[in-house]
Amino acid sequence: MPRITRHTRDQRLRAAVESLGRQTAQELADRLGIRIRAAQDWQRRAREVRRGQMQELRAREAAEAARAIEARRELAALALRGALAEAAEVTL
Repeated sequence: MPRITRHTRDQRLRAAVESLGRQTAQELADRLGIRIRAAQDWQRRAREVRRGQMQELRAREAAEAARAIEARRELAALALRGALAEAAEVTL
């Protein structure tokens, strides 16, 4: 059985630690990659939700504007009827 010198042992130990370090670094990178992709997916979903919310908000604002226009038309019609009735009374 060959004798293992301190230098050889240190070299093997250093190589094992470096290998473990590379393996651990790769595992960490893989995990981070998965987490980064998951975070990007969540960001994309959040943007889609915000887009949908903005569309809903615009639709509500458009509906409110349409109701306001209709209310103004009704008021204008009432004012016109009142003015016509008043004019009819004056002419009679």
